[in-house]
Amino acid sequence: MLRNQRDQMHASHGDGGILAFDAYIYLLKAFAATVPEDALSSFQAICLGLFVVKLGLHEQVLSLGLSTAKEPTGLILFECFLRFCGVYFANQWNSNQKMKNYRFSALDLSAGKLAVRSSSGSTPEAYFVTDEVYTLQTRTEERMNVAASMKPKLIHDAAHVALVSKLSVANGELRYG
Repeated sequence: MLRNQRDQMHASHGDGGILAFDAYIYLLKAFAATVPEDALSSFQAICLGLFVVKLGLHEQVLSLGLSTAKEPTGLILFECFLRFCGVYFANQWNSNQKMKNYRFSALDLSAGKLAVRSSSGSTPEAYFVTDEVYTLQTRTEERMNVAASMKPKLIHDAAHVALVSKLSVANGELRYG
């Protein structure tokens, strides 16, 4: 999945797409390390990050002229990720965001689409539906919820802080200041 997304960024945007994608993955890992209480692992951050790339939010930012950049950058991809986390993991939502919230929708990481939740609990749900259901023929109760250990409030709050802070990367760490 990671390699496929990287190849797609290369096909769509050339060498600049690869550089943007690699920087983005680095930022996702650094972000995960800043979220308290192990609320988001690097693996989970990368899964969410790839989901956001599949959604194509960065393409909307570029096509609507919301950025001066003509091609995606690591920072544009990362900002889309942070904004997605702000909506998806929010405790409150407005009516047009309701279905984009973890309490109402699961994530199909394979297809980059929102999916029907398989449980009514408050734990986020994220599955590789295409791989598990269609390829491996895994029963619903046996699917692996990649998001099971995520702590939505902590992720939401960390994304908000990252959006409103000046960020820098030093010694392999994301720093706010």
